[in-house]
Amino acid sequence: MKKILVLTLVVLVLVGIAYAMVSRGDRREWTTDSQEARAELERGLEALRKFYHKESSKHFKAALEHDPDFAVPKVLLLYTVWEREDREQLLAELREVDLARLTERERVLVGFTLAKADRDTEKADLLIQKYLEVEPGDPYALMTCSTEAWEKRDWERAERHYRKLLEKDPNWVNAQNRLGYIAMAQGKFKEAEEAFLKYHYVAPDQANPHDSMGELLTLLGRYAEARAAFEKALEIDPGFCVSYYHLADMFIMSGDFEPIGTVIARAAQHCSADRVELIECRAGFWRDFHTGDYQAPFTEEREACRNLVRKESPYIFHLVAISGGRFEEAIQVEDGLRAHLEEFESDAFEPNVDGTKGLLLHMEGARLAAQGKLEEAQAKLLQADDHLLYWGNSQGILKLYNLLNLAALMRRTGDQRASDAIYQKVHSVNAHFAEMVTGEAAEVERAAP
Repeated sequence: MKKILVLTLVVLVLVGIAYAMVSRGDRREWTTDSQEARAELERGLEALRKFYHKESSKHFKAALEHDPDFAVPKVLLLYTVWEREDREQLLAELREVDLARLTERERVLVGFTLAKADRDTEKADLLIQKYLEVEPGDPYALMTCSTEAWEKRDWERAERHYRKLLEKDPNWVNAQNRLGYIAMAQGKFKEAEEAFLKYHYVAPDQANPHDSMGELLTLLGRYAEARAAFEKALEIDPGFCVSYYHLADMFIMSGDFEPIGTVIARAAQHCSADRVELIECRAGFWRDFHTGDYQAPFTEEREACRNLVRKESPYIFHLVAISGGRFEEAIQVEDGLRAHLEEFESDAFEPNVDGTKGLLLHMEGARLAAQGKLEEAQAKLLQADDHLLYWGNSQGILKLYNLLNLAALMRRTGDQRASDAIYQKVHSVNAHFAEMVTGEAAEVERAAP
């Protein structure tokens, strides 16, 4: 599965607490005698606040090279490494830490993280509350409350606390980014755009504000503006590799595949070979889908790409499979995603469980519709919509596509009025996408027997 390159919000609480300590210059409260380790920790925190995840991980690991017993970098690495085996190793090491030798704040960081890993929310909340008693009115208390509301999708409460946080510290740019995503999740696109514009203002030297804006503009079908936003992000930081991924997705969504080769060539100069290969292979699958050549990805010479896409971007693999009548392979993808979901649900540090549920429900619904099981398909697609948000490129686009599939399905079952209402909903968000998809026939009709 492709990991969405967004940290869980809990890390912002931990980063905030840690950053406050570093910024205050209260060095003696860190349990390390290594000046080099402290310096690397500070560099990692600064990178993390800018969403430079790879860079932050590098600094946290460097801190541990200088002091293998330094607890705080291990806590923060839990939120910046994606392999579960790495997280399990870090947790095992944290469980062996002698809390008595740590400062009070370090005990909060370690204890909160272990309680989260054990899903002991009562203990985690108590630890944070005790910290807040020491630092009443601290802005990181507001981040904790925001995180709780965010995870419950209590958007009103989350927004209220984020705004209070920004009143305390306007430079807390992560909160400004979250305000944009809260508005976006609810379909309040004008408010989201205003939030991201403000994000540009408060963080002019960072790439992420422009990348976030590009995701919103892509979802809305404002492709020229989206392209400019991604290009601005890459101008600020040519190594901000997620923007190459999003830029390629923007071209895919617009149906314009020609510029993607240039995007891939540029990415190859700054990003890992694995990421570049995934961008290229995904684009190939989407191109085949758009041209209706559903068998091309399953040829022998495309085996390496096929295996990569199936693992890292199962949605387009599944879409091409059912469009070509390869239902057994589609079911295998669903089974694999279901197994991943079970694993994710057992992992307290997995940030996208709900989105994964929505993806699986959509896949099941699309396949069932293609197999003529219309009532079952409709139920799955409706459930998928409940789980999916207008959330950036990936989930937002999937939500639109799921709705178009639902509209097509209702049209097939004779409920034209409901179909028209859903279609108009999508059209109001992105008219170009709605017309492009329905003009070529939605996936449930395209794959219908």
